Amino acid sequence: MKAIGMRVSHVAGLYTAKYGVIAGIACALGFLLSLPLSVPLTENIRLFMGESGRGAIAPLIGALGAALIFLVVMLYVRAVLRRFRKISAAEAVRFGTPQEKSKAAKAAFDARDADLMRVVIPIELRDKTATAETAARYKAGFPFATVGVADEYIRQTFGGTMDAIQKASYAAIAATVLLTVLVTLLFMKMLAVKDRHSIAVLKSFGFTGADIKRQYMARSLLVAALGVIIGVILANTLGEPVGALLISSLGATSFHFVVNPFYAYLFAPLLIAVCVLAATLLGIRDIRPLKISEHIKEA
Repeated sequence: MKAIGMRVSHVAGLYTAKYGVIAGIACALGFLLSLPLSVPLTENIRLFMGESGRGAIAPLIGALGAALIFLVVMLYVRAVLRRFRKISAAEAVRFGTPQEKSKAAKAAFDARDADLMRVVIPIELRDKTATAETAARYKAGFPFATVGVADEYIRQTFGGTMDAIQKASYAAIAATVLLTVLVTLLFMKMLAVKDRHSIAVLKSFGFTGADIKRQYMARSLLVAALGVIIGVILANTLGEPVGALLISSLGATSFHFVVNPFYAYLFAPLLIAVCVLAATLLGIRDIRPLKISEHIKEA
């Protein structure tokens, strides 16, 4: 669009309007769906923890939360669109041209006798370790051509995208840890309140607080293990198609995951297990001082 004469402000306006409509519809639908679904979803919490006493202002708080999310999304879009000023029309056309795959080096020669902007000749080497030497030899032999190593070319072209994906992965890890701890903690507190009579009965039979805590920890680890197994299966089957669908919207013609076995099958499950155990211990810490007589009377 810059190459055909559109101003940066006009291009930014188009993208702002597009993502503004998408974010607005998403926030509005989320808020509207929360109104009928909040009652059944919080029924057990209200049953065991009581009413908050702020039911009248809950819709207002929800609307403010949706507006805040919309504002954050739009601020992020505006921050990304500022980068358009740093991209020239020539660079935009060059980056938008489909490229050939997975080569060790490439050489670009000016096509002087044809109506072409440039010609790209990919070269795949048998000896991958000789990439730098081969590129230097081609630069010396063809001084009118631009010779570049594929890794460097990919880093220059997609470096910003890869950095953004890396930052998003770190944010996703942090969000996963926080949500895992929060959900597990709230659920275990609610479960401990619900099972007060059962816990009192077990204590009257001679079970110690440590014995009962181990039971809750075993349940939490079992549920976490099932969740990790299901998550790994879904990531290996549906993760790549969904990721390819999202990345294709940014202009990439193909996309595939490179799985890190250490992270996917060791680090991530251990991280989730530690979060679940820590949240479970915090949620059931009130079991030890529980008085048998009071809770058997309540039953």
